[in-house]
Amino acid sequence: MRCAIGLGSRLPRVAFLCPYSSCRFLPTASFGTLQALRERGEEHRILGRLQNAKAERMQLKRRRRDQEVVGRKKARHERDMKLKDRWGEEDEGKTDEDKRAAMQARQAVWMETRELDAEEDAEAQKRWGAEDMEEEEPVHEREVVKTASTVREDQLDAFQYFDNDGGYSLPRLLVQNLLLCDDAALSLGDVDALLNLPVLPRRQEALPYRKLAVSTVPAPTQQPAT
Repeated sequence: MRCAIGLGSRLPRVAFLCPYSSCRFLPTASFGTLQALRERGEEHRILGRLQNAKAERMQLKRRRRDQEVVGRKKARHERDMKLKDRWGEEDEGKTDEDKRAAMQARQAVWMETRELDAEEDAEAQKRWGAEDMEEEEPVHEREVVKTASTVREDQLDAFQYFDNDGGYSLPRLLVQNLLLCDDAALSLGDVDALLNLPVLPRRQEALPYRKLAVSTVPAPTQQPAT
């Protein structure tokens, strides 16, 4: 079995003899590495779509609540200005003593108004908290999709088969060759795309494969108790 590998973007392909070509376990092991990379890539795309959808929901929720706060502040400002204008009209023609007498009653009205405003704000916070509990998406939490991870022992075994040093890493060039050996339809671009995963270092020649054997999917939603 021979594997084609590109030694550089501008260099031609050269033949590379797979050192495991005579072993009967090679097809199973190399397929396991290819399957792991494909599954991790698909899981990453699914989580990415869910992440974007959640970010949009959270932004919409924040924007709606911000608009509600702005609306309350605007209505209160207009109310306060009307109240001050009315008091100003009432003070016309009054003596200073009469104004001081009215001031005490007005301060009580002002304090009562502020207390009502605080109750309204607390009620809004309570309502938002109930919404967050129902949707299980608190608006203040990070916009991250909750996930559940499982170690795929079969895929870990497939990578370990090629790990002679037991250091839980494989040379990037070896992994590229294994992928090209297993699927003749793969191009070098396809291989690069398979290895373009967040859990893998982009410019590192040794690939830590333990993370590639960990399946990460959206966490199941908890059903409310009946």
